[in-house]
Amino acid sequence: MMMMMMMMQVVMALLLKQETIERPHRCHCLCEDCQALSNHDELKFARSRLNAYRALSSEAYLSTPSLTSPITRQHTCAL
Repeated sequence: MMMMMMMMQVVMALLLKQETIERPHRCHCLCEDCQALSNHDELKFARSRLNAYRALSSEAYLSTPSLTSPITRQHTCAL
């Protein structure tokens, strides 16, 4: 329980600083950024995508009070 509260405080501090978590592109995205990252180090690129999805689905991120609901925030994250 204490760990969850500390994680929520960290998430709230980051959100107050206007930090965002960008939703990863599709798995086989052909944009220049994805191609460059994938060609440089494919494992690191895959891990960064997985970590982004973990962060977006974390309890601390989804349960933080904000102006918008967590579901709305999830859908507008990539826009």
